[in-house]
Amino acid sequence: MLAQGVYCNQELADLSRRLSAKHHDRIPLGQPGLRESQRHFAVDASETEHVLGISWRRLEDCLADLVPQLFEFERSQARASPP
Repeated sequence: MLAQGVYCNQELADLSRRLSAKHHDRIPLGQPGLRESQRHFAVDASETEHVLGISWRRLEDCLADLVPQLFEFERSQARASPP
């Protein structure tokens, strides 16, 4: 998996809730807008950008694709499980 930038769990939750209105109540609320400055993830991808010439997608765009897929996967697993 390749990544770039700095983000935190709260930011992921905030964006995911905003992007998935249908399932926003299933995504943890946490403390909206509060940046977890001491517990965030950071990835320096400058060498990858330089060597491979990669341009990165915005986190919001990635989550817009990922979140619906996660809920669809959950639904398919529920259908596949015996009652």
